[in-house]
Amino acid sequence: MAAISPSEIVAAISPPDGKIQAIRTFQQVHPPEDYGLAWVAEVDQQQANTSLKALQNAFPFLKTGRDKKNKDKKGKNAKAEDPKSEGNDDEDEDDDLINLRHLRRFCSRGRLPMSVNAKLGPHYPEGCNTMCLMVGPLMPTTTEDEIREVLTPFKPPLDRRPPSPTSSHSSWTGNNPRGKSADPSSDEDKDKEDKSPAEAPVAKEPLNLIQTRVPLYPPTNLEQAKEWTANFWETTFNAASTKTKFAPNPRALKDMEMSLSYFAGHYLALARAVAAEAEESGRGRAVGAVIVDLAVQEQMQKDAWDYGFHPLTRWMQPVIAVAGDARFAHRVAGEKSVNIGKRPTHDANDDALPYNADEEGSPDLHAMMRAAALVGLRRLEISGLEPPLEEDIQAQLLDDLTPLESYFLYDMDKKIRPSPHLLHPGAPGPRRHNDEDPETIDHLMLDEGSSVPGLEHGDEREPEPRNADDQPGPSTTPAARIKSQKAGGYLCRDLAIFLSREPCVCCSMAMVQSRFETAVYPQIGRTLTGGLASESVIDQSPPITDEDEYQEIYPSSDTDPMENRVFYGLNFRKELNWRFPAFEYIEERPEWVDDSVLFHA
Repeated sequence: MAAISPSEIVAAISPPDGKIQAIRTFQQVHPPEDYGLAWVAEVDQQQANTSLKALQNAFPFLKTGRDKKNKDKKGKNAKAEDPKSEGNDDEDEDDDLINLRHLRRFCSRGRLPMSVNAKLGPHYPEGCNTMCLMVGPLMPTTTEDEIREVLTPFKPPLDRRPPSPTSSHSSWTGNNPRGKSADPSSDEDKDKEDKSPAEAPVAKEPLNLIQTRVPLYPPTNLEQAKEWTANFWETTFNAASTKTKFAPNPRALKDMEMSLSYFAGHYLALARAVAAEAEESGRGRAVGAVIVDLAVQEQMQKDAWDYGFHPLTRWMQPVIAVAGDARFAHRVAGEKSVNIGKRPTHDANDDALPYNADEEGSPDLHAMMRAAALVGLRRLEISGLEPPLEEDIQAQLLDDLTPLESYFLYDMDKKIRPSPHLLHPGAPGPRRHNDEDPETIDHLMLDEGSSVPGLEHGDEREPEPRNADDQPGPSTTPAARIKSQKAGGYLCRDLAIFLSREPCVCCSMAMVQSRFETAVYPQIGRTLTGGLASESVIDQSPPITDEDEYQEIYPSSDTDPMENRVFYGLNFRKELNWRFPAFEYIEERPEWVDDSVLFHA
């Protein structure tokens, strides 16, 4: 029986029905809850803004939540020393320099929690409007006397003492803000009484200033903001915050989800085909990885609209590299491993063989790391640079490629023509309404040995842009399918990776260091040693009506080993200087994945 060619495998790809869903970040699952003390002063409502400006002039760090002197020393000098800071570094703020922008600066007494109202004491008389000013964050050296000195001029005009039943001058009248009676002679008599030696003078009430407990970090959801408002201080939740270390920007996350969802099923099906090839060849476990250029995918979708072809007929064009697991194919002293094809993953009873650290302890041969390494080596080849690798490592990566790996790394460059936008400025524009509709074009690549029209030997004419069926129109993949360094190619920026299984902790960290834009793996492909998921599966069950079938695919929490695994959520951790969103593909009819063997994917 003849072996199936890579092009036939690709043509037979059938995507599973399902949808992608963003996984929650580690900070969203375990929101940071740290609390500190802030001062609260009750000031005159009419002078509220003036009091805040006076406070900020006296304590400049209150404007941004950081000490201005420290900011000048650390922030500016740090940028001068490292002008090429990249990724999320520009958005990061030192955790020690906390700001309280999620807390309202001013709050009325009626909106304060009962505990804070009790500390503030009695309300001012009716008609004396006040606002409570939250003063924070504070430096350890800031004292109560310093705050009181700045805010005392903005104290409400009246005292909170209840009016005396025997003295009318202390009662509140709307036309007499100072509390004097309408009869001037009566006021003079009362002044005399006040000055009599029989009574001691009453000291003016000091500024009402207290300390209260407030959350130091912003809330990660609306429910948490409501809870803090009821218990501590009025808190706001800004879901559209662009500078956050806790979760991706919601709008950017939604755009990413929409761009990936259309082709995700095809890429994951290809990853599973690569995984099957790795396992059947005896090179490694059944794990596959597919790397996609998101810029090429976006351009292909635009051209599909402009030129009238269906984008799914060219779904493989953005794929720039694929790699399968090769843990059993480790070279020794420059020679190919003798274990290839001799180390099965299942025994005679079709039971999975246990994990063997002596034979499988090579994370550099995991599917994810091999895929990223292939992109880097291919970029160096395109750039005409010599890979700075030992011969054994280079041979391990490039000389031992499987048919599918070689097909997408090299053969696709020959089969897919450059985009007309990259060939020359005279590329045709979008088709008009009376142009021939190429909707029925199903041929994706050139036949073996075919030449590009206009590039025959000795023909120096500029080629006319044509599609794969030799018809006018675009083919959206550039000639150099992996960007060279001169073209702006850097690590795995602007690239997405699709995996048949959740990557291990080591590979998850390698994804962060490789600067991937996003990652997608099937939810049913979670592993016990995975590094991306941040929580167990909750309310994401597929629409299965048969209860027995549901229990078979998604075991209960009593027997599900995933309940006891450690969830790292390494794709979006505030401690790391690169963060990217990750997604799970939820299949309507997921295929069962054998998790009986604990191995690192």
